[in-house]
Amino acid sequence: MTGAGVRRGHPARAARAVLTGLRRTAATALLLALVPVTAALLIAAGVLCAPVSLATRGPWRPVRMLGFVLLYLMVDLAGLVAAAFLWARRLPDGRDRARRRAEDAFALLERLLRSLRRAGERIFRLRVTVTPPPPGASGGAAAPVLVFVRHAGVGDSFLLLQVLLGPAGLRPHTVLKRTLRADPALDVLVGRVPHCFLPAFGRRAEDAIGELAAGLGPGDALVIFPEGGNFTPRRRLRAIASLRRRGLRRRAARAERMRHVL
Repeated sequence: MTGAGVRRGHPARAARAVLTGLRRTAATALLLALVPVTAALLIAAGVLCAPVSLATRGPWRPVRMLGFVLLYLMVDLAGLVAAAFLWARRLPDGRDRARRRAEDAFALLERLLRSLRRAGERIFRLRVTVTPPPPGASGGAAAPVLVFVRHAGVGDSFLLLQVLLGPAGLRPHTVLKRTLRADPALDVLVGRVPHCFLPAFGRRAEDAIGELAAGLGPGDALVIFPEGGNFTPRRRLRAIASLRRRGLRRRAARAERMRHVL
């Protein structure tokens, strides 16, 4: 029966591999197309904004935004090239290949996110302060860590992962929205490390997250965004209304008392 189960699983795995390949090919093609388009928009924005910004000492906001978008696309493209090189380098590694590829993916992901963070610091004057210092920075024990995070705006998850990978010295096992697979470099690199995309097709989200948590070891961190999105008063009211529609009155009453979280 085990052999039959394995044989039945092969077509499903093959179909998933084909779909993954098609998705990544389409996403990479779109990435390549967006680079020249964004560069052209950046030049146009610079020409149009220059007279007003120079005269008023304005912030050059459209130019800075498009400049960061172009940099993001280039970093994503560089990540894909580096990921392909690392994949080819690990081909002869045999049984230890999966572990070494995961280590490579974590290291590359940290470098890419650090590049974006530094760009954000220069372009948008971004400042990130972590208090108290992360466990790795203070020399604490390397026991697994549970990280429950609130969304705080665009790019917040990337900043968090960079802090965990860099200053904290942890390996994040992250629960992510499936829509993030549209980013080709993120799709490839996250696919090489322990992760969980939601919705989890074919099983409950709780089971998928539980399986991810069961694999935690020293130096690992389980990263979950419980709210699933940025807090807004309207989204909070929708969440409470959804609980009432499902007959969960006690949970709805408790949610009403929480005025600043979902």
